[in-house]
Amino acid sequence: MRFFILLLFPLQLFCQGISGLWVGSLYNDSTQQNVFYEMAISESNGKYAAYSYTTFIVKGKEVVGVKSIKIVRQKDHYFFEDAELLFNNYPAPSPKGVKQISMVSIAESNGLKVLNGKFTTTRTRQYGRQVTGTVSLQEKKDISNDKLITALENLGLVNTLSFIAPKTNQNPVAVIKDKSVTPGEKKIVIIDPLKELLKRKIETIETVFFTSDSLILQLYDNGFVDGDSVSVIVNGKMLLTHQRLTTQVITKAILSTTDSLQIIMYAENLGTIAPNTGLLIIYDGEKRHEIRFEGDLEKNAAIVLKRKK
Repeated sequence: MRFFILLLFPLQLFCQGISGLWVGSLYNDSTQQNVFYEMAISESNGKYAAYSYTTFIVKGKEVVGVKSIKIVRQKDHYFFEDAELLFNNYPAPSPKGVKQISMVSIAESNGLKVLNGKFTTTRTRQYGRQVTGTVSLQEKKDISNDKLITALENLGLVNTLSFIAPKTNQNPVAVIKDKSVTPGEKKIVIIDPLKELLKRKIETIETVFFTSDSLILQLYDNGFVDGDSVSVIVNGKMLLTHQRLTTQVITKAILSTTDSLQIIMYAENLGTIAPNTGLLIIYDGEKRHEIRFEGDLEKNAAIVLKRKK
């Protein structure tokens, strides 16, 4: 009977699935070095949504790549294949057509699930030599302050993960005093920036040309911190809501999947010193664009981004 249970154990473990956060490394056979590697895998009704996060050091600088992953299950193995590069700060363009393909199986070690297997890269005309190695990942229970989860939050993809409870979708609001209210009377007007956007003039203050497939936006207060708060709208969709501008950086990554982007800085208030002012920094690979903006309750500042061809 005990022997029969032991035979069933690997099958029962495999049937638990691979949904969750996995942390470990890739071992490169050629360089004989390990590279930090993470995967977030979501499974629902036999369908997968998965992402990877790779970190390595180039000339003393941490280099990061975030990719979406295709997953196919065949009997007792899972096959992972790179799908799309969602974000990176690589010092040089990523080689086109080169993808990592891994074959792993699930097991248990010290009470935690592990994924172990091998990987290889595809061969192209430009990059004919394949890279091979091994994959070693362990299930991570605590997802707080995790690098991959944080990156997916910045990319707006964290809600695609079934193992993370979705956040309530609250309408972004700005609280503005109603001038018609008599002193002492408590009344506020709740404003949804997306609904109120067309009621204000949109003033394009700068045009920026970009080349990267992903951009990093950073927001600060412009000088004196006086309680300015903004929402950031990109091509008609909310990117950041009700962000108070301070000396602490607010960072957000966006995918530049189109050749033109419009970034609107919606002033939610005027702070203690009008107008609403701030500093927007756009990182396009190694290039840095610094833009100072201002707005009020009648106009919004806009930045237009165009892909350089």
